Amino acid sequence: MPRFIAHKADRRDNSELCALFRDAPMAGAIRIALEREPDFFLCAGVQTEQPEVYAGHDSLAAQSNERTRIAAVFSTGGRHVFVNGKKRFVRYFSDLRILPEYRNGTLLARGFHWIHANVMRGTEFAQTIIVADNRKAIEYLGSGRAGLPFYHPAGAYITHAVSLQSRPPRKRNKNLPALHIRRAQSNDMAAMQKLLDREGPRKQFYPCYEFQKLDKDYYHGLKISDFWLALHGEQLVGIAGVWDQRAFKQTRIVSYAPLIATLRPLLNLLRRFMGGIRLPPANSVLQYFFLHTILIQDNNPDIFRALLHAVYRAHRNSEFEYFLCGLDALDPLNAALEGFVRRKFHGRHFLVSFDREHPREHLRPGPYYLEAARI
Repeated sequence: MPRFIAHKADRRDNSELCALFRDAPMAGAIRIALEREPDFFLCAGVQTEQPEVYAGHDSLAAQSNERTRIAAVFSTGGRHVFVNGKKRFVRYFSDLRILPEYRNGTLLARGFHWIHANVMRGTEFAQTIIVADNRKAIEYLGSGRAGLPFYHPAGAYITHAVSLQSRPPRKRNKNLPALHIRRAQSNDMAAMQKLLDREGPRKQFYPCYEFQKLDKDYYHGLKISDFWLALHGEQLVGIAGVWDQRAFKQTRIVSYAPLIATLRPLLNLLRRFMGGIRLPPANSVLQYFFLHTILIQDNNPDIFRALLHAVYRAHRNSEFEYFLCGLDALDPLNAALEGFVRRKFHGRHFLVSFDREHPREHLRPGPYYLEAARI
């Protein structure tokens, strides 16, 4: 009998999966838990249109009359995105968690063997993001050894954490005709869809969103008024959405390294006068929202900057301390964030397959898009 038994997780596993994410924080000077309370599967349904979550049980623990428990979990669900301008179903690898006592064994390699045999075959590839500082994971997963899939590099990713407690920069859209910025209404959906259908295919992996489906799980918690529009006259030229996901996905500060814990009051005092994101007490949930569905005509940074200013003004000094905006490092829209007080987090984008050939050989060049709210 194999040591580990894999199965497709379902709602009967919800409490154990929530506990696994709650009790397995990311290591580092600041230990952070990425929680999925109270419904793990609701969050999985936001990450991907078709969630697929697989869990591995330790069969030896069951044989010794111990409570059978989940030793590892991995999500391989997918969503429809534009690839070379065409709608395509692409998997997204995420939420890999292994209990500490199993991390030094062969569980990860065995798990990928199982994925290869039962989930993903042939030349199919998946997207994934790895934090750039996690060199150990990048080196190990990128080695392709021990039957692991091939992690093909596919660019760099920047997540901007923009402070809402600081003074905004001055507008610099001197060469741009006057824009009208407002919240979307239900009668804007047709124009919004038209802009997406025109601009979305220009970026690799842009999500194939349908605004008429905002009542579905994939858009949980979103209302049409959560979208901000930029109009030039009667023409819609830009969209950016605001998404508060705290009701089903939380980032909790578990603890600080002793030196940071000691200096935290001083660091927060400096941030109060200089601007920036403060360090909350241990066991606090971070207060932020995501900027998503970033659609800008001709990828014009000035249009995006106008939307950023409107979102900033609407939420400055609110319950939110910052918002997150993720972009390909080569995307010209990054220029729109210059001048905002922010912190940048860097990630590596990979296309994962069990085929040695790099999928990028078949992809049109250009900036890609990965939705920060669905990572």
